[in-house]
Amino acid sequence: MGYQATIDIPRRTWTMVTQSLVSALRIQNCGPYDVLVMATPDATAPTSEDIGSHGEMQLARGEGWGADRDLSELFPGAITTTAHLWVYSSAGAGVSVSHA
Repeated sequence: MGYQATIDIPRRTWTMVTQSLVSALRIQNCGPYDVLVMATPDATAPTSEDIGSHGEMQLARGEGWGADRDLSELFPGAITTTAHLWVYSSAGAGVSVSHA
């Protein structure tokens, strides 16, 4: 079953934004601050020590990507097929997510 939600991201906490392992999803930063996005091959949350060393991507306010973007292309070397997606914000944020 598909999943679509707007998720509040608390300050300084990696928050899982997927309901299951996915190969692609649509995501948009709806908040007023930039967020970091990281994929993991399992449900293990990244830590603050992972910032800057594990290939996270930054989404500016209003920025996002469509469901046609394969996670293995966005996070090569870290993800080969499916992943959980995590979002981090130093000031808090909101993201809109949709996936199959």
